[in-house]
Amino acid sequence: MEESPTFSKRKEKKFLVNYDQIQSLKRLIQAKKTKFLTDHLAKNTKFTSIENIYFDAPNLTSYHDSIKKSGGRFKMRIRSYSQNDIKEDRVFLEIKAKDEGATLKKRVAFKRDWLVKFFIDGYYPLEEFLEINNGKEKALNTIKYISHLVLNLGYRPVLKSNYVRYAYKIKGSNTIRITIDDELKYTPLIDHFPLELPYKEHFGSNQYIVEIKYVGKEGLEEISDIMKILGEPAKFSKYCFGIYGLHKASLPATESGEMPVNQVRIPHAELI
Repeated sequence: MEESPTFSKRKEKKFLVNYDQIQSLKRLIQAKKTKFLTDHLAKNTKFTSIENIYFDAPNLTSYHDSIKKSGGRFKMRIRSYSQNDIKEDRVFLEIKAKDEGATLKKRVAFKRDWLVKFFIDGYYPLEEFLEINNGKEKALNTIKYISHLVLNLGYRPVLKSNYVRYAYKIKGSNTIRITIDDELKYTPLIDHFPLELPYKEHFGSNQYIVEIKYVGKEGLEEISDIMKILGEPAKFSKYCFGIYGLHKASLPATESGEMPVNQVRIPHAELI
């Protein structure tokens, strides 16, 4: 089970919006429900539950490269979906990179019961892997690169995020997708976050994350009414926000200037 097919190379705009903006957006989508269709694989589904497990190097290379906007930066994660409280055996191993201002997303389907052995020694059943990835050669290239990151460069799970996503598409168009993410929660998967740089983007307690994924500017022209509601886009990373928030929460109050970990409130995100 997964979200409907998305673009492997696309432009993205993210917006941190408040409750009033979300209500205006929902009213607009409802008023034009013949134009804006819900975009989930399972029928009669209002939202998709998403879980991401992010991997990073021992010195958190992906985090620091993202903060510095380094060329060639990327994030590695395992993503899984649940719809109507059903979680499938299949997950997705993904590399999400920046390529000349566009987002390049490479993903391969993988079975949950292959994960442990794959991350220990790189093994996976080749014929079954090719079968669930439609025999695509590029799937082999992606899984080999992920294996290299884990086995040779020490990438390991560092952070889990969970949230619910409401997704919409325009009827008859394959160039644009609108998503609303809410109920964001983070779980640390390591004990210590060795950070050299802070993450400075703010996420308020009354905000939601809206993303516009599009191919070509003509797609944005189709949703000019939505863009007026959303306002200015933000440079926001769920991964960096979670890593830095958990880092601050793990420091003693006198060192971090924050409350003790059991009292910390990361705005609109729950620490587990």
